[in-house]
Amino acid sequence: MSQPLSQRILITNDDGIDAEGIAHLQALAGELASEVYVVAPNQDCSGQAQSLSLHTPLRVTEHGERRFSVNGTPADCVLLGLNSLLPGPVDVVLSGINRGANVGDAVGFSGTLGAAKVAAQFGVPAIGLSQAFKRADQIYWSTAKTYAASIIRELLALKWQKAPCVNINFPAIPPQQVQGVDWCEGSEGSIKRVATDCRRDPRNRAYYWLEFEHDYRPITAETSDIGTMRKHHIAVQSLNQPNPYPAGTRVVPAFNTTNTETPYD
Repeated sequence: MSQPLSQRILITNDDGIDAEGIAHLQALAGELASEVYVVAPNQDCSGQAQSLSLHTPLRVTEHGERRFSVNGTPADCVLLGLNSLLPGPVDVVLSGINRGANVGDAVGFSGTLGAAKVAAQFGVPAIGLSQAFKRADQIYWSTAKTYAASIIRELLALKWQKAPCVNINFPAIPPQQVQGVDWCEGSEGSIKRVATDCRRDPRNRAYYWLEFEHDYRPITAETSDIGTMRKHHIAVQSLNQPNPYPAGTRVVPAFNTTNTETPYD
């Protein structure tokens, strides 16, 4: 087992405290810190970016040792964790593992990344992790579980201008098919339009559902987040300062698929 990277890690997400991804992240974070705390929304908060609950009281529910749910947004959870719920300073905030990629235009809407941005804004290094998938019944969580800890160690060992906010996306393939871990650029144009579905309740009052219509085909740059994953590489991008190295450069220079940390089953 590797030596702990830090004393205390705070974990959150936007899929909710009962989501499968946050359970995987909590497990692998145990290899990185002496203390791991979970503070996550009590329901799915996808798409809430950095929104805060300024006009609603926040209530916290304990779920055993070092696990809390909040009736608020991912950003709320980070602020409560940093300022109220944990017994001391937080060294790193990890957000995820999101069910689905956070690439292209989705980066600006993501609650997963919104939580990470808030943490970094207040001086705490933060990393958002997302696992892409093509079929809802076939999500390769093992890919994120296999590589996440090693990548996090590499990122936090770098010299940054300020507390980093980093976005990691794992491609929708089994871990043994991953070909590398690359710095990448963001991309635009993946959201084709926003669809509004108007329906009527039993009292004939209108209500609406919003849904993004995605189209990734126009994004062709090989060093973009989407282009990087098309090549079966893990895509890594700094969100609050320039990447330490040019897009297309390996994050883990000695990467190979036979030299990785054992997945957590």
